[in-house]
Parts: sequence; C-alpha cells; structure tokens
Amino acid sequence: MEKKDESCNNFRGTAAFDLSSVFITDELSYSPVQSDLIHVILKDEVEEMISTFNAKVSRLSDGLQVEAQSRGFKVLMDEPVEGGGTDKGMNPVELLLSSYGGCLTILAAMMAPGYQVELEECFAELEGDLDLDEGSEYNGFQEIRVTFHVKSSSPEENVKNLVQGIEAGCPIGNTLRGKVNIKFNDIVFE
Repeated sequence: MEKKDESCNNFRGTAAFDLSSVFITDELSYSPVQSDLIHVILKDEVEEMISTFNAKVSRLSDGLQVEAQSRGFKVLMDEPVEGGGTDKGMNPVELLLSSYGGCLTILAAMMAPGYQVELEECFAELEGDLDLDEGSEYNGFQEIRVTFHVKSSSPEENVKNLVQGIEAGCPIGNTLRGKVNIKFNDIVFE
C-alpha cells in the first residue's frame, strides 16, 4: 500500500471508528476518510482502540440535582423549575446534546491536519426533538439535528471530507445511532 499522510498514523486516543468499516492490515498506511468510509489500521492496534470509561452519578440533597464525576471532574445536572428542579445546571438531555457536540468539535480539531484543513474556528449547534410521553413505545430523542460551523481558508472539499469523517468517527454519535448494548449489572442496596 502507498503511504498517504503520516500525520494520521497515530490512532491512540481516537477509538471513535466504527469497527465494521475498518480495514485491518499489517502495513502502516492511512488515507483520510473518503466516501467509502474505509479506515486502515495495524492489527496490533485494534485492542488498544477499545477503552473503558467510568462515571459516577449521585443524587444531591437539593431537589432533583445530581452530580456526575469522572477523572476528578464534576458536572452538576438539574431540571428547570417547571420540571421540578432548581435550574442550577443543564438537564441530562441537554448534557447529552452537549456531549455529542463536544465530541464532534474535539474530533474536528484532532482530525483536521489529516484532511489538510486549517481550522480557524469551529462549533456545533444541536437541537433535538424529545418524546416526553412516558407511555409511548420510545420516549427518547426522535431526531437530533446538527449544524456544524467551520471557519477555514482550506478547500471546501477538504472541509466536507473532514465533517464526513467526524460524523462517522464520533463515538457519541455512533452510540446514539444504537450501536451499543446497555446492561444493568446489579442493584446494590446500601
């Protein structure tokens, strides 16, 4: 295989790729995501791409507030007053949209050099339609819409390929598309 762009050869920390679209080889070669969404990686790097992340979420004593903790960082979540909360933080669905936008924006910064895109500025705007009917078959987001803003002097085609790559490679987006099994391990009575 011909070597394309060495700036993209380090996959550590970018375990965002859907492994169903990965081409695995012994050779070190990579080209930015094209319309066929094929990724080339080394066989011995596949196991390094799977990481386990942890979070602990605890109810606080003030209304509906909860605190999420991970790696020493904390995030306060709450509900608006009209939802029974104290409105001291984003609610979980707003945080989910923010997580998706954050993932897309971080990936854009990480992947831009491989697509030969000079990012001056980028941000994502997200909105979603949430079915709040507890009696419905699926009371979750029915649709999430993303508008991705990019300020760049790079060719438009490169920017489009970058955005296609971040959309395909975003683990939050892939999770929202239903590619994850959720298991409740146990109930611990304290």
